[in-house]
Amino acid sequence: MLLAVSLTLVATVAGAAQTSASFVWQPNSESDLAGYRFYQESGQPVQRTMTKLGLVNQHTVSGLVLDRTYQFGVLCWVRYGLFQVEAI
Repeated sequence: MLLAVSLTLVATVAGAAQTSASFVWQPNSESDLAGYRFYQESGQPVQRTMTKLGLVNQHTVSGLVLDRTYQFGVLCWVRYGLFQVEAI
């Protein structure tokens, strides 16, 4: 069974005071949930980073650069290897 995590965010960092962003999503109630991975994309060419979060349903990204656009996403997976990617 695929898991559903459904949030969307594309952000441009503006203003000297905000160089981090925090995300929280509704945890999935599947009994075989194995965890989440958080993805961040930015720049040209596109630079991607991935952070393994385990069963944590929140994440803070720091070190964001002013006037750059970012896209964030979450991949969730179950013990049997199924997964679903959603933008947040």
